[in-house]
Amino acid sequence: MQQAQKNLTLNDKMSIEVDFEAILSDLPSDEKEAMLDSLMMMNEAQRVLSNTKHSIVTEILRFTDRFEFWKHVPPKDVLDGNTASQFYYHAHPEANDQSATQRHDGEHGHFHTFLRKSGMLENEKPYAALDYDAAQDDPKKHTCHIIGIAMDKAGNITGLFTTNRWVTGEIWYKAEDVIAMAERFEVDHAQPSWPVNLWVSNCMKAFLPVIKELLIQRDETIAEWCEAHSTGDDYNVFEDRRLEVLSYCPINLQTTLDVLT
Repeated sequence: MQQAQKNLTLNDKMSIEVDFEAILSDLPSDEKEAMLDSLMMMNEAQRVLSNTKHSIVTEILRFTDRFEFWKHVPPKDVLDGNTASQFYYHAHPEANDQSATQRHDGEHGHFHTFLRKSGMLENEKPYAALDYDAAQDDPKKHTCHIIGIAMDKAGNITGLFTTNRWVTGEIWYKAEDVIAMAERFEVDHAQPSWPVNLWVSNCMKAFLPVIKELLIQRDETIAEWCEAHSTGDDYNVFEDRRLEVLSYCPINLQTTLDVLT
């Protein structure tokens, strides 16, 4: 595994920052070629939108009447019924002393990506958290969060991150299962926006090596936090509001393209 740098923020939220350059340097040539192919597709989606002075962010925001903090865009999310892949875009207010949320510097908002229950394999089982009750599990609401994609106001990707369970209300799965879900993620239709769907799908493919490492570090953050902060057998780390972003990796699309070409 790549060496990760641990960071404690001023509000005591712990996350692990992953070294993208180290991951990239260790990739075999065939994986670099696959990454480049997907990066070029992301770049093409951005290029086409720029011809009408749009970006990935302004394009997705066309599908809401009014952009408000926390509000999902589009309102009912984007879902591919064949692959069970799902995503939406939203933004948080800037962090302050009263806020329990994090927003990275320069971030306008972010995509949250998921896989729904219908797309999960038989061997992919929910983690046995204290409060998970399989009998009460609603398959129609059952989702696993894969990765967050941070964006700046110009419509460029700035980073990838993982979150604690309470952030999206997901069902928690072990990293190895979520990695397998990430490999299957794809939104293969044109609604509501073909360029955005193409961009998000190829982002997941291009940065799969980073996503894998982020998910591994996500679970390590949970384990280390439990060791340091557990208050007893009834402690539920997945609902601890002090722990939000679990791992993060800064991303620059153009710089990555320059390195690979």
